[in-house]
Amino acid sequence: MKNTMHRALAALAASGGLLLAGVSVAPDSARATVSTVTETAVGDTYVSSSDPAAVHATSTKLYVGAGATTYKTYVKFDLTDRTGTLTAASLRLHTLGSGSGSAGSQTVSVTSGSWSESTLTYRNAPASGTSVGTLAGPSSSGTTYRVPLSISALQSAVGGTLSLVITQKVSDNLVLASRETTTPPRLSLSLDDGATSTGGSTSGTASTEAAVVNGWGAPVAGDEFNYTGAPDSTKWSVYNSAGHAGNGLRSRSQVTVNGSALRITGDAHGTTGGMSQRFNQTYGKWEARMRVSPGRDTEYHPVLILWPQQGSGTANNCAEMDYAESTKTVDNVSFFLHHSCSGAQAYASQTLDMTRWHNYAIEWRAGTVRGYIDGVKYFESTDASQIPDDPAHQTIQLDWFPDGTTTTPSWMEVDWVRVYR
Repeated sequence: MKNTMHRALAALAASGGLLLAGVSVAPDSARATVSTVTETAVGDTYVSSSDPAAVHATSTKLYVGAGATTYKTYVKFDLTDRTGTLTAASLRLHTLGSGSGSAGSQTVSVTSGSWSESTLTYRNAPASGTSVGTLAGPSSSGTTYRVPLSISALQSAVGGTLSLVITQKVSDNLVLASRETTTPPRLSLSLDDGATSTGGSTSGTASTEAAVVNGWGAPVAGDEFNYTGAPDSTKWSVYNSAGHAGNGLRSRSQVTVNGSALRITGDAHGTTGGMSQRFNQTYGKWEARMRVSPGRDTEYHPVLILWPQQGSGTANNCAEMDYAESTKTVDNVSFFLHHSCSGAQAYASQTLDMTRWHNYAIEWRAGTVRGYIDGVKYFESTDASQIPDDPAHQTIQLDWFPDGTTTTPSWMEVDWVRVYR
């Protein structure tokens, strides 16, 4: 899928930078050192008004509801080993059953007091405090909610315990997975430790998501990769074919999900993997969290691509948007906007330690394409002649570019992929 101009452009960027017509690259500037961490709930339970003395500490299901019976879900996270200023937060909740909740009907709030799941009942449950988020709703079984949280009311919990309660505004219901399952409640936090870097490198940082920074709302598709085995076949088509440009093989056996991330591996003989998302749309936003294996001068290129659905329009012009690609080195990430079968492309590059987790995003609109790393724009094209207009889908690939030297085994991991309208 990718063009042979990649390496020449990458070398030009490394030697002094590159700016193409219609493309702007975000300048280097001082940045805060921000780390993103994920916490799993250390306590969760629910309470019910129909059985006010009951304890549900070991239940695999967490209920939220209003009407004849009121159900409230309580979730607790241990943040005692976390420090710094909170810059972003989101809550991941997985559904176990269909819910009738309408958009915004479920509210996430901090609690007004402490509690223990072994003794919590409807009678002694603390009241809701400040509201920090709402769920998108309605839901279907197997849905993973990602709920952006307001950080102002959460900062005081850093270095201590964060206790949340989920309640209903109207007569709806929701069934969530508890920490007794393989899809427990999880909290994602971005924390600024106060240090700054003034160089061009964002090495070691993994800051906020572009979706949070730019207010993209709730995802309409994606995968949290919080299961084990093969990628979800309802969401992904895994390649079983010759490799990139006919080199090596793409094998399904090289693509697995380990319970927390997607992992694609490439061996010493060019057997690797890749997959494409079944969800297509024209224009929108995509974001993925990725890291790659250490090693310089690797013959494997990990890449996140928007690939056009074949048909009419620009799909016949070799349109392709590679919004995060490593080309032989893990010290640099590149954006390639292919817009001609002759090899023409817009390009940008950013110094980065890709072996650490980073959030990569693309915003695709009529007449504009932007690329982001950790919520910071590093690519933009406003040349309408370069912008695709066919439906496109996410692909995740570890492509082999043999150069006659010994191939070192490699891997890439993706924590999650999210798609926005």
